[in-house]
Amino acid sequence: MRRTWISGVVALMATGALLAPLQGQAQEPAAAMQPTFKSSVSLVSVNAVVKDRRGRPVRNLKRDDFQILENGSTKPIVDFGVSDQGAVSFGVLVDQSGSMALSGNLNAAREVIRHLLAW
Repeated sequence: MRRTWISGVVALMATGALLAPLQGQAQEPAAAMQPTFKSSVSLVSVNAVVKDRRGRPVRNLKRDDFQILENGSTKPIVDFGVSDQGAVSFGVLVDQSGSMALSGNLNAAREVIRHLLAW
């Protein structure tokens, strides 16, 4: 069962309501009254890229070629897929100075960025 932040707040408010009549009596340190957040995960996605000694991607691997361990214990691979469509990250720096705007190159740069994003 997961405890969310909201249920922790409700539990804390209920605790405060119960303790309100006990004002003037000894109270526990503030650290002992902190709400606890607990969470769990039932499925984790793992992406892997395997390369040979020359740096080329190895494309013929199967599910049995991989092993997932958690604290030394083997975990099952629930879903396994192979794709040549990997995630791509790139950054674009654009000079937005006055010389770019005057020459019309700023509009050209924006058009190039639109094409990159479309690809």
